[in-house]
Amino acid sequence: MSSPFGGIKGGGGGDLFGSSQGASQGRGLFGRVPSQRPAPAANAGASLFGTIAAPSKVPAQIKSSPPSLQKTPKGPIFRNPSELVTLEFGPEKVKFLIHKEFACHYSPVLKAAFNSEFLEGQTKVYTLDEPIEDTGRLFTHWIYTQQLSIIGFEHWNSKNTDMALVQLWVLADKLLIPQLQNQAIRELHRAQMGPLDVGDPRIPFSTINYLYENTPRGSPLRKYIINMCALYVDEQYYLTNSSEFPKEMLLELVVAFAETVDMDDVKERFTLDSDWTQFEVAEEAAK
Repeated sequence: MSSPFGGIKGGGGGDLFGSSQGASQGRGLFGRVPSQRPAPAANAGASLFGTIAAPSKVPAQIKSSPPSLQKTPKGPIFRNPSELVTLEFGPEKVKFLIHKEFACHYSPVLKAAFNSEFLEGQTKVYTLDEPIEDTGRLFTHWIYTQQLSIIGFEHWNSKNTDMALVQLWVLADKLLIPQLQNQAIRELHRAQMGPLDVGDPRIPFSTINYLYENTPRGSPLRKYIINMCALYVDEQYYLTNSSEFPKEMLLELVVAFAETVDMDDVKERFTLDSDWTQFEVAEEAAK
C-alpha cells in the first residue's frame, strides 16, 4: 500500500515523505529535504566562561541569598524513591516502571489516577492500549530527562519513528503534557528534514490514518501535516493516491488552499464572462 508522502514531482506511490531522487530510492511525500546544520562555532573547545574575568571582590549583598529568594526545585526530588508505578503500552501490555513522583509531577492525569480510589490508584498500574512499545520507550526516557531524541534507538527506521512520535504527541495530549507535545512535533519535523536512506519511506498512510482517528479538527499536529502536504506534495500525487488519504484530511487541504488564495486572481482565472465554451459540450457529437 502506498503512503501519503511519496511521489514528489513525478514520483510513484509510496510513503508521504520519501525520497525524491527517483523511483528506485523509495517514495515519500516530503522528499529528500537537505538538513540545515549550523557551522561549528569559533573556539568550540573553549570553556563557555573562559574569557570572563572574575570580579576581585564579591559585593556583600550578593554573597548569599535570603531563604525567601531561594528557588524551589522545579522537578521531582525523590521524596519517595522506592515508590514506583507501572505504565503498560500496547496490546502486548509492555510494562515500564516509573517513579510515581516523576509520573505525577509531569502529568496531572497520572497524578489524579494514581492518587485516586479507582483501580489505578490501588494497583498503581495505568494501561494504554494503543501506543506501541517504542512510544513507551520515548515517553519513559522523556519523563526522566525532558529530552526527546531518536538518535540512540538504532533499530528504528523512519516508519516506526514517525508512528512512535505521532503516538507520543497523541499520548501527551491525553495526559495533558503540552511540553512533550511540542517536543514531539519538533522531533517529527527534524526527522522529516533529515537525510533519507535509499528505499526508506516517510510517514506511511497507516500513521496518517492513526493521526486523523485520534486528533480533532484544528489540532496543531493536523495543521503541521497539512502544511507539509501543501509545501511538498504535487497535484498528480493526490490524483494517484486519493483513496489512501483520510477524507477529512482532503477536506482540510481544500480549506487550507482556499484560505491562501488571492480572490482577485481567482476571479481573473475562473471568470464566467470571457469564454463560455469551456463549460459547453460539443453539439456535433450528439447528432
